[in-house]
Amino acid sequence: MFLSPENQLTQALPVLPVELIDDIIDEASRTLDVSSVSAIALASHTFRIHANKERFSSLVPYRNDGHNIEHTSRGIRTLADIIECGHSVKPSMPGVCEFVTSFSLQMIGYYDKVMPALEDGCLAYIFNNLFRPSRFPPSSAARSLSLYIYRWSRDNDDYYDDDEDNPRYNGLSWKSIHPKLLIALEDLLRLSELTQLDLAEMRNIPRNFLQGSNIKHLHLYRSTVSEFGSYYNFDNTAGGGPMLLESLDIDCFVSHCWRRPLYV
Repeated sequence: MFLSPENQLTQALPVLPVELIDDIIDEASRTLDVSSVSAIALASHTFRIHANKERFSSLVPYRNDGHNIEHTSRGIRTLADIIECGHSVKPSMPGVCEFVTSFSLQMIGYYDKVMPALEDGCLAYIFNNLFRPSRFPPSSAARSLSLYIYRWSRDNDDYYDDDEDNPRYNGLSWKSIHPKLLIALEDLLRLSELTQLDLAEMRNIPRNFLQGSNIKHLHLYRSTVSEFGSYYNFDNTAGGGPMLLESLDIDCFVSHCWRRPLYV
C-alpha cells in the first residue's frame, strides 16, 4: 500500500501535547505585535481565548494623561457596548471582562466635561462587570483598579459645593459621586476579586470603605478621608472582622485621619 505525499507528510508530523500548544500560543500572544495577535484570535475558538488573555488584560480608556476628555468618554462608552454585546454571544465564548486584570482611568478637565462622562451609566455598567469570578482565569491572580479624576471650573464665578476645601479646583469627592456609579463602585470593592486599589485626588473617602473587600494593596495619593460612615451606603455590619493589608502606600498629602484606625 502506497501513501500519497500529503498523507506521508501528515504521518511524519508529530502530534504535540495540548498543554505545549497552549504554552506556545500564550507566549506568542505576549510577544507578537497587535496585528499578529489578532490573526491568532481568528484562527480558532481556542486560540481566540488565549489571544484575548493578552489583548484585554489591561484596559486603559484614556490617553494624553487623561486630558482628552472626549476620547476618554468615547472609550468608556465603547467598552460598555463591547461588554454588553459579549453577554449576547454564545456562552462558550467568554466576554472581555473575564480576561481583565487591571482597569485604569484618568480624567483631568473641566467639571462640565468630566462629570457627564462619569454619570451617563456607562462607567457604572463597566464596574458592575469587572473582576467577577471567571471560567477562564486571566494570566494574573492580581486585579487592580486605578482612578484619578481631577476637575476645574471655567471661570471664577463657577463654584461646586462637593468639595469645601477648594471649590474651583478639586478631585472627585466621594459624596458627589452619582448614586448609580457609587453603588457600582461599592459593589466592585466588596463583591469582586479586586486585590489592589489606587486612588488619586479622591476627597472625603469614608474610613470604612474597604469593609468586606478583598483588597490587599492600597495606594492613596493627595486624598482626604472622612469620619467613619460619612457619605457611605454600606451596611456597617457587613464583612465581619478586620482585613489585613499586605501593602499601604500613602503620600504626605493624605489627610491626618489616617493616624486613627481605618475600619475595614
